[in-house]
Amino acid sequence: MPGASLWIIPPKDSSFSQALQTLISTTIPPHFPDTKTHDFIPHVTITSNIDQSLFGTDPQAWLSSLHLPSGDQHDPVFVTLDVLEAGDAFVKKLTLRAGKTAQLLQLASACRAEAVEGGDQGKAEKWAHDYYLPHLSLM
Repeated sequence: MPGASLWIIPPKDSSFSQALQTLISTTIPPHFPDTKTHDFIPHVTITSNIDQSLFGTDPQAWLSSLHLPSGDQHDPVFVTLDVLEAGDAFVKKLTLRAGKTAQLLQLASACRAEAVEGGDQGKAEKWAHDYYLPHLSLM
């Protein structure tokens, strides 16, 4: 996946975020001694393949300029976690599948339209419904 990714993360001080971080950093790695693991912030990827030229040297300004579906960029996005899955891909070795809720699909397609599809909302909505596989990586 070349390019940058846009994530949503749980509130850092929440017990949920702390529990996820403990799983990622401490609990899971010893169970896979032959697998190289990485420490990372708990997140659900909203979209990827974002060309760096879009945000340049001021990513925060670009993020602030995104036209998000809700009126407030700080409105919470609720994510449902459905099933634990194991896979072969580097970024999907151990994941919790996230439900494709209407709110998450709306956010993903809005971000994808601006960040990847050059404003083409129809193309972004098709991607969100047909190809987007929201998940929370644990390893």
